[in-house]
Amino acid sequence: MAEKTITQVSDFLDPEIESIEEKVIKKKTLPEYKIAFIGDHSKNVFLQKLKETCIKYEKHVKYQDIHYFNFLVDNSEIVLEIFELGTEHTGAREMAIRKAEGIILFYTSVLMEGYHQLVNCVDDFKRRKKDKKFTPIYLISNEDPSLIDDINESSDQISSISEGYESESPTQSYRVSRRNSMEKIKQISEDLLMTKITPQQGENLAKAISPDCHYISINFKNYNNIDEFVTEIVNKINISAPEKMKIWEKTKETRKVSTSKIDKKIKSEKSSRNNSEKIKSIHKIKGNNSSAVCNIQ
Repeated sequence: MAEKTITQVSDFLDPEIESIEEKVIKKKTLPEYKIAFIGDHSKNVFLQKLKETCIKYEKHVKYQDIHYFNFLVDNSEIVLEIFELGTEHTGAREMAIRKAEGIILFYTSVLMEGYHQLVNCVDDFKRRKKDKKFTPIYLISNEDPSLIDDINESSDQISSISEGYESESPTQSYRVSRRNSMEKIKQISEDLLMTKITPQQGENLAKAISPDCHYISINFKNYNNIDEFVTEIVNKINISAPEKMKIWEKTKETRKVSTSKIDKKIKSEKSSRNNSEKIKSIHKIKGNNSSAVCNIQ
């Protein structure tokens, strides 16, 4: 796996029972799942959702398009290694698609351009079929309507910057340009709604990509099922890859052993404290008795 940032010192200074050695071993033995993200800016929104939900997040020290997310799946900690791929065909992208253990493709339902970019990826997936390896694939359509508002705002900002500059009557020019700008924004919104990709088109693209590709329509703004989604894709990878399942089971066993050691350590320390308190109590009683004897004498 690619080099990652070193665990922060604060991780080793927290009041946990685990020793530094135990933490290092745990970090090295966590099962990792390589997931490819392909598509328009919707994937960035999904990445942000992952950041908000995961128990730990790291970014590659050299490559800004590689991310690491720690999640708890069935009470076991795992790492998602997510790498972003471009929508243009390259040898690197084709190889990454082949090596990925899971693939998620994104497009926005009101932007035809992003949809067509994914259509151009179909050939890469056809070449991948020769490997005869099952890989969980998801095609996600972002149905968030606020995208239109974002486009409107950006168009408004662009027009307001250039309005009224080379004019003898800036106020009048601004009003005319403003009216033209608003009409243009309205036209953009209507065009977007008219060219919206239908669920059937999404299903057709999913089938073209792979018989195993699962189409999902999501409103990212209201989507809060990240943990369930991560659990689903991790379990699918475990089922399709026996070697991954072995690592998974080994991690669970290691976790049990580690937990058992910690419990024993806690009991031992508690027992030591209790014994120490008993000894102190006995000494105190003896001291009191000695004082009483002295007083009698």
